[in-house]
Amino acid sequence: MTARSPHRILILPGAGMIVVGTFTLAIAAAFYYNFGAEGVGRTAGMTPEQMEEYINDTWFTNQYVTCFTRFGRIFSGVGFILLGSALVKWKIVSSWLGWFTIIFGLVAISVILFIPVNFETYKPLFHVKALWLAVMGVYILTKGIQLPES
Repeated sequence: MTARSPHRILILPGAGMIVVGTFTLAIAAAFYYNFGAEGVGRTAGMTPEQMEEYINDTWFTNQYVTCFTRFGRIFSGVGFILLGSALVKWKIVSSWLGWFTIIFGLVAISVILFIPVNFETYKPLFHVKALWLAVMGVYILTKGIQLPES
């Protein structure tokens, strides 16, 4: 329904970018979970010197996966801006929800671009995204979407 013209111009790319960003973040998270579990097993019983060598050997892989995290946030942020723009422009949902979507996208991009790699800073973005999904779902289920006739 929302994939019809002219709505699809912003909705499909926005939703697509959010999905790509989410899967990119999932790949990074899966790596870190797996890597952490493996690291615990491998480092058990190592001397401090061996552990330092092990950590130094994994540095490049860690930096590569950190890029997955950053790109996932950027892709999601761009998607939220596009989707929020469609929500506001065509008044598909309440305007506060559309503006919140745009602002969340801008914040997600800004945090990644202007704050060096700091996963503690990125954690709230995950929770806000989950909250956005819940609020959007409840809103659509209770009030539906409003599309203009044109």
